[in-house]
Amino acid sequence: GYCFLTDWHWNIKRQLGEENLPNSFIQYLFEILGISIAPAATDLITLIAFLFAIGMSVYYNFIKKL
Repeated sequence: GYCFLTDWHWNIKRQLGEENLPNSFIQYLFEILGISIAPAATDLITLIAFLFAIGMSVYYNFIKKL
């Protein structure tokens, strides 16, 4: 997905001379932490975490309330 904050961040980093930035901020965080992982795996991990968070939110806010 597109995040305007990441786009803004990347524009600033490019103006400061940084090159070869990844397409994903999560991938960038993994690189900073020294974790070598394929971009496709990063996207999958991000998707799973996102779906888990949505599922938990729906469960705790709508289903468990009943």
